[in-house]
Amino acid sequence: MIRFVFLLLCHASLIVSSAAVITWDGEAFNNQWDDPLNWVGDRLPLTDDEVRLDNSVVAGHYDVLLPGADVSVVIFRLHLHPDAGYRIRLILPPSSISLTAFRAMAEGDAVILDDGSEFINESGATSSSTPVAVSSAGRFRINNGARYVHRTARSATENLISNLSAEPGTEKGIFEFDVTVASYIVSLSGRTFGTLVLNAATNHSMVNYRGSGGNPLTIRGDLRINANVTFTLSLSSEAEVQGDLQMEPLSVFNLQSTDNNNVVRVRGHVSVAGILTETGTGIPALELNGTGEQQVAVTGGIINEVRLVINNGTSCRLESPLQVFYSLELVNGRLITNDVNHLLIGAEATCNRVNGMVQGPLTKQRPAGFLYPVGLGGIYAPVGMPAFAGVQATDQLTVEYIRANPHTAVGNIYQQSGPRPIGHISQVEYWKLSAEGDFSIVPVVNVTAESFSRNLAATFVVHFFNGQWINRGASVLSGPVVEGAYETGQLVALDAFAAGGYMTVGTNLPFADNPLPVDIISFDVHRSSDDEALFTWQVSELPAGGETFTVSQPENDSTGSDLFTIHSAGGQTMYNHRAAVLKAGTNRFRLRVTDDLQRISYSRIVSLEYPVDVPFVELGPVFPNPAGRFTNLRVRAREPVSIEFQLHEISGLLVKRIKTRLSSGSTVIPLSLEDLRSGCYFLTGVTVAGQTNTVCLLRE
Repeated sequence: MIRFVFLLLCHASLIVSSAAVITWDGEAFNNQWDDPLNWVGDRLPLTDDEVRLDNSVVAGHYDVLLPGADVSVVIFRLHLHPDAGYRIRLILPPSSISLTAFRAMAEGDAVILDDGSEFINESGATSSSTPVAVSSAGRFRINNGARYVHRTARSATENLISNLSAEPGTEKGIFEFDVTVASYIVSLSGRTFGTLVLNAATNHSMVNYRGSGGNPLTIRGDLRINANVTFTLSLSSEAEVQGDLQMEPLSVFNLQSTDNNNVVRVRGHVSVAGILTETGTGIPALELNGTGEQQVAVTGGIINEVRLVINNGTSCRLESPLQVFYSLELVNGRLITNDVNHLLIGAEATCNRVNGMVQGPLTKQRPAGFLYPVGLGGIYAPVGMPAFAGVQATDQLTVEYIRANPHTAVGNIYQQSGPRPIGHISQVEYWKLSAEGDFSIVPVVNVTAESFSRNLAATFVVHFFNGQWINRGASVLSGPVVEGAYETGQLVALDAFAAGGYMTVGTNLPFADNPLPVDIISFDVHRSSDDEALFTWQVSELPAGGETFTVSQPENDSTGSDLFTIHSAGGQTMYNHRAAVLKAGTNRFRLRVTDDLQRISYSRIVSLEYPVDVPFVELGPVFPNPAGRFTNLRVRAREPVSIEFQLHEISGLLVKRIKTRLSSGSTVIPLSLEDLRSGCYFLTGVTVAGQTNTVCLLRE
C-alpha cells in the first residue's frame, strides 16, 4: 500500500512539475513550428515554456521546421526525447535569415538532445552570427546517440561551442560541421566537444576546417574526418582525443600549419584511411597514449615531418601495415606487429626509444647504424647493426625477437668443423632475420637476465646458415652486469655474415656453468578474481619427470618466501596455477625450476598491482520523504571521500549540485529543497570511483 501511494505521488508530482511544458502533436500535418495547431493546447511556445519534442503524442519518426525569414524563436528550454528506435529532427531551414533564429534561455541544460534526436542548423543568414544558441548561463547538451549538425556558413562559437555540456553521457553526442563553404574557421582553443565530426557532403567539394589558439582542445569522444575534408591545426597547445581517431579516404589531417611543435594525443583506436601531415615549420606529434590496447590501422599515409609517438603502458597493435618516413618514438609500452601488419621505418627515418619496444617484425630500410628495439612481453632484447659490408640504399633488414626453442623452430645441427666449436645454444630465445638485398652484418646482441647466461665472457653469437648453427664468435661490448644468478651485457659478433636466417647465443661451457638452454621460456601473472592470481609459464622440453616448479615472492633480488610448489608432468611444456595470494599494493613473483639433479633456474621477476579498495559510497534513505523545504539524507562511506550529489527532475534535467566531503561510516546530511518546485526527483552521488546508487525524493 505504501509503495502504491509513493508511485501515485510521483505521478502526481510529474503533472504538477510539467505545468510549463508544451508538447508537439502535429495536428496541422505541415511540420511547422509556427503553426499553433501542431502543439498540444493549440498555442505556440512562449518564452517561459519548456518545449518537448517526443513520442508521447505522435508516434514514430517526425521532423519539425523552425520558422524561415527574419523570425526569432525564444523559449525557456528545449528537450528532444524520441522513444527508442525513433528519430526526431528539429530543422532551422535555409530560408531563415535571422541572426538570432533560435534561443533557449534557461540556466543549466537549456537544450537537451537525447538518443535518436537531431538539431540541424541550415541558417541562410548572410551576416556573421550564431543563429542557434543558448544563454551565457545555459548549456547545450548533446547526449550519446544525439547529433547537432551545423550546415551553414554562419558562426557556431558564441554560446554554442563555448557552452557545450561536458557531463557524463555526452562523450558520443555528435557535433557535426557540414558547412556550405570551402573554408571555415572552427573555434578550437580551450574548447571541449563530445564527438566531433567534420563533413563536406553539403558543399559537394573539398572543405578546409581551420583552428588556432593557445589553449588545449579536448574531444571527449571520437574525432571523425570524412572524405574531402582537410582539418588544419595551428594550435600552440595540445589537443586530446579521448575516443577514436577516424579518417575516411580523401581526408587530410594537417597537424600543424605554422611553427608550433604541438602534440595531438589519442586515447582510443586509430583508423587512418586518409593522410596525416604537416605544412608548417613546426614538428607536430601524433601520440597514442591510451590506457588499454589501441588498434592502429593506417591504410592512408603519414607524410612530411610528423612524429609518431607510442606512449601506451599496455600496447598498440597494428591492424594494417605501417610505414614511418620521419620519426617513431617508443616512449612506453609495446607496438605489436606481425608478418601481415608489419612495421617499416624508411631509409631517412629515425626510431628513438625511451621505455617502449616493438613486439613482432620490424623492417628498416638502409639499416646501417640502426638499433632494432625489439622484444616480447616484458623482455626487451634489442639488436644493433653498427657495421655492414656492401649495403645499398635500397637494402632493408627485418628483425623479430622470438621467445621459443630455436631447436624446435629451426633445427639442432651444429657446425662440426671450424675454429669455434659449439657446446650448446639457447633453448629459450632467438632472432629471426629477413633481408632484401645482398649484404653482410656484424650484429650487437643484448644478453638479458632472461637469456640465463652465467658467464657472459663465455657466451657468443651463433647464426643458422645452410642448415646448421655456426659460431660467429663475440667480444663483450658492455658488461657483465649481475642480475640475480645471471650476467647481462652486450656482445658484438667477431665475424661478418650474410644478413638473413636466424640468430641466438651459445656457449662451450657445460650446463651447470652456463645454462643457456634453461627450461623457462615465459612466466606471467594476471589477476583472475579479487585476490586470486593466475600464474602461467612455458618451458622447453623437459626430461621424463622429477622437476619442480616453485613460485616465490622475492624481496628485492633475494629468494623470498615460497608460495606454492607443483611437480612437472612428463612431456608437458605449458603450466598454469591459481592461488589467492594477492595483497594490496605491488606484488612481486618469480618462478624457480629445480631439476632432478637439483640444478636451479629462475625466471624474471613479474610485478602485479593489486589496487587498494576504491572509495565505496551508498546512499541510504531520505527522511522525511515526501519532504517540504528541508529533508535529510543518510550516507554510508567505506573511507573518507569527496562527493558531488546531483539532483535530477524526473525528465532527467539536472537541477541541483551539492559538493561535500564524507567521513568514513554513516553520516546524515541535511538537504535544502527551498529552490525546488513540487515534483519527483532522483538523487545520485558521484565520486572518483564512479556513480552511486540512486534514491527517489518527493518535494511537496
